[in-house]
Amino acid sequence: MDYTIYWTDICEGGPAEVCLFGRVLLPDASADHDARSSKHASCCVRVYNVPRNVFFLYRQDASDADVVAEVSAILRECGVRAFKCRPVMRNSAFDEPHSGRYLKVVYSADQPQLSARLVGTTFSRVCGTTNLPLDLFIVKRKLKGPGWL
Repeated sequence: MDYTIYWTDICEGGPAEVCLFGRVLLPDASADHDARSSKHASCCVRVYNVPRNVFFLYRQDASDADVVAEVSAILRECGVRAFKCRPVMRNSAFDEPHSGRYLKVVYSADQPQLSARLVGTTFSRVCGTTNLPLDLFIVKRKLKGPGWL
């Protein structure tokens, strides 16, 4: 059964968990299920395995294979067990260069957070290491609220 939730608050429940608090519209079992016979109930929706997104800025002459190999070694060394990665183009409003080639790495937020000061031979900096999973969840899902989901 699908429910529509009117979420009023959101918080982190753990390292890779987000909790949405709100109200759901429940049909009244004794009536003929029209809008006037509906009731609201409080609820909490828990979202598990929220990912962490980290971006490694390529150096000018680095190849995809070289960056992936170096980043994979760093992630294993830092204790990240499972991850996915792919090259992407991203724009930056604050840093030079304003657009560039990045390696996007996605892994579970319950695994260790990387240092923002990482620098390698094939990448010049790392972005997104300090972003909270809660912030990423709100931005990715385009949540503006409180509101209906």
